[in-house]
Amino acid sequence: MKLAILDKDGTLVKPISGHTFVQSPTDQQLLPGVEKAIARLVSDGYTLAIASNQGGVQSWHKSLEDAIAEMNYCMNNLLPKIKEAYFCPDLQGDKCVKVWRSNLDKNLYFRIIGRTDLPINYAGFRKPDDGMIWLARYGKRVFSRDCLMIGDQECDYLAATTAKIKFIWADDWRNQP
Repeated sequence: MKLAILDKDGTLVKPISGHTFVQSPTDQQLLPGVEKAIARLVSDGYTLAIASNQGGVQSWHKSLEDAIAEMNYCMNNLLPKIKEAYFCPDLQGDKCVKVWRSNLDKNLYFRIIGRTDLPINYAGFRKPDDGMIWLARYGKRVFSRDCLMIGDQECDYLAATTAKIKFIWADDWRNQP
């Protein structure tokens, strides 16, 4: 199995409102080139997951429920080929929320995971730490060589580097022919 872990904001979507950050679950649209780039990954045999810092929860810009609804909207309405997402709602990297679609009933579920659920050598979930990458890989038992990260920020690059997986800059990925 191969796994592609994608950052969300700035890599897959941007706010429709023109604000810096998504203001509500429906305030997001795909960036140009994302649909074709996703199709290339799927045709190359990749399973897809999102890994996103969502510090706006702790900063009171959105609630945890809003962040979960934002992931649900992205996965259900914009990118249905993505079956799971991980996001870190706090600035310390102590928590991660996993959102996934059930293969049985097609509903979306979520679970909050704490830092104590990580092996001792992981610093935390918030990128540039690689806890979300570890979670995405662990359940699928994906080797480093079969995993890649796509993102638009240095923290995405550093998380991939720490996890010892391949990294692709979002602009390069979206603009491939």
